[in-house]
Amino acid sequence: MKNSREIDEIIERYCFGELTPEELRIFEQWLENDPQLSASVNDFLSLKDAFENYRERLALKKKIEQIHEEVEYDLFNAPAPLKVVKSGKSSRVIFGKERSYFSIAAAVSVFLLSAVSLSLWIFGSGSSKNQNAYRELRREVEKIKKNQKEIIKGINADDVKGDLKQFTGTGFAITKDGYVLTSYHVVQDAKQIYLSNEAVGQLQAEVVYSDKALDLAMLKVKEDSFPGFKEIPFSIKKSISDPGEKVFTLGFPREDLVFGDGSISSYTGYEGDTTAYQISIPVNPGNSGGPLFDNQGNLIGIISGKNESAEGASFAVKSKWINDYINSRNDQNNILLPTNKFLVGVDRASQIKRIKDVVFMVRVFN
Repeated sequence: MKNSREIDEIIERYCFGELTPEELRIFEQWLENDPQLSASVNDFLSLKDAFENYRERLALKKKIEQIHEEVEYDLFNAPAPLKVVKSGKSSRVIFGKERSYFSIAAAVSVFLLSAVSLSLWIFGSGSSKNQNAYRELRREVEKIKKNQKEIIKGINADDVKGDLKQFTGTGFAITKDGYVLTSYHVVQDAKQIYLSNEAVGQLQAEVVYSDKALDLAMLKVKEDSFPGFKEIPFSIKKSISDPGEKVFTLGFPREDLVFGDGSISSYTGYEGDTTAYQISIPVNPGNSGGPLFDNQGNLIGIISGKNESAEGASFAVKSKWINDYINSRNDQNNILLPTNKFLVGVDRASQIKRIKDVVFMVRVFN
């Protein structure tokens, strides 16, 4: 029987991904059968998240100071005066240096993050008066966020050369070093691909593998300065799930991340397709490529489409085929699939909080 100190050391190694494959197998069996151990793991993860948030706030403060200096320099040291460029009925201000555009958008984004964090700290658990003040502040912040998104859209449009059409979908990370899964039909014939969410901002990616028959594609971040994603909190289920099992998904049918839940309706997908499930979650085109999870936070599929003839019926490629798809391509790249159980026994809101940083809007230009 291990003492509490030894158990704490094992939990720490588990949460930081330092267990050997054999130790991991034994620990996960123990975790599934010991609710007290699961609670201890969740407590450690909460503490780890708190330290990471503190570190990120320190980095955020430094970033604010840096951006402030850049914006100040750009405004007062531009080699050419400001000018207004008209395009149809609209117009926009251009600075002497192109990076001013990015600096101001980034400064607004950083300000928003700081404002929301600060307001949560001040008003999060106060009186009714404070709560009303917080809600009013939140509405104002949402207005600013909407304007900031329009600025970023303009920047993105300027970056894309030629008369390209834009499409969006969803993708999710499967490794910390930049591999992302999505649907083949999302990135088919893509000229440029960008991944974006609140955690990473925007990253350029490229297709490294694709399978039209399974409607699967693997992307890889291709930016030299990419620091890597956060820890992948889920595992990929190898067995088949059953009809009636509760499931949920995250995706980008609009600019913000959207949660949907339901259950598995059938073992098979469209017209009896055995590689897919039918699920009772309404989806829209932007959901394509999004992850499908069970109640324990295991990845069990990828959203592939919806049934136009049945309201609220959608389809998802089964995780068994995802496993086979990736393993069959490991002759060129040694891709280690996630096996973490950080979402086991965790409430749904906490599961989403840990997953959202590795789920992305996939913006495609064809």
